[in-house]
Amino acid sequence: GAINQIFLQNNVMDKCNDKRKRGERDWDCPTEKDVCIPDRRYQLCMMEITNLVDNTYTHFHSDIIFRKSYFERRLIYDVGAEGDLLLKKYNNVYSEDLCKDIKWSLEDFGDIIMGTDMEGIGYSLVVENNLRSIFGTDEKAKEDRKEWWNDHKKDIWKAMILSVKKEKNRYSAWSCKEDVQINVEPQIYRWIREWGRDYMSEFREQRRKLNEKCEGKLYYSTMLICTLPPCNNTCKSYDEWITGKKKQWDVLSTKFSSVKKAQKIETENIARAYDILKQELNGFNEVTFENEINKRDNLYNYFCVCI
Repeated sequence: GAINQIFLQNNVMDKCNDKRKRGERDWDCPTEKDVCIPDRRYQLCMMEITNLVDNTYTHFHSDIIFRKSYFERRLIYDVGAEGDLLLKKYNNVYSEDLCKDIKWSLEDFGDIIMGTDMEGIGYSLVVENNLRSIFGTDEKAKEDRKEWWNDHKKDIWKAMILSVKKEKNRYSAWSCKEDVQINVEPQIYRWIREWGRDYMSEFREQRRKLNEKCEGKLYYSTMLICTLPPCNNTCKSYDEWITGKKKQWDVLSTKFSSVKKAQKIETENIARAYDILKQELNGFNEVTFENEINKRDNLYNYFCVCI
């Protein structure tokens, strides 16, 4: 069928900014969405693929092969910039967290291209419009987009890590390998992994503050330390943080269940959202996690519940 070649030209990304550090901005649960979105996804570098303006190449409108090739060149620029910016985010030092961020960003690019991305806000709407202008809008186009990504994923990965790998090799061997199988985890599975990682690092810091500000209660059994400002304010801050995490977890785990049911996904050892956390986090215990996130754990009750 006919393809609409009108590109959205007024809402484009003029540059890709430096990445915010992990924890600098919390996960976002937009009211119009049924999912919580990581800040890393919001910052995805899409400058070139949002700027696919109605260009003047003679063959652009008539030649789908040319359009796809043109898109690939633009995408390769964006993923290369994404890799560079993620390396800079981690102060040009290789780590397992950097490796995970790069892989997760690669797969998010894949979801955008295949039309399965859950973010769908702002620049992503521009990119989706551009992809429809390139591939079309019918059922065949959907399959075509998935096939295109699976055919090009390995090359996109190489482009993404090209300069990162060079920078890394100045210091030590590169050890970030990407599994480029066609069948990858649904986006919600990956986002739960990422959320779990963020939760645990934030949890450790929150608990450190509680221990520091409320430890006097360990020595003065008759004194309500939790009513004094240092401890009381820290408990309020912790309470606000853990309440937010509980909301995020409820949204993400509900989304997991609906996606798993709708897509009839059967993944070995993953029956519930908790199972993803078990895979991702060393020593994860479901009962302990449930107590923590529902404020039933001993440390919170000891320090922050004044009786």
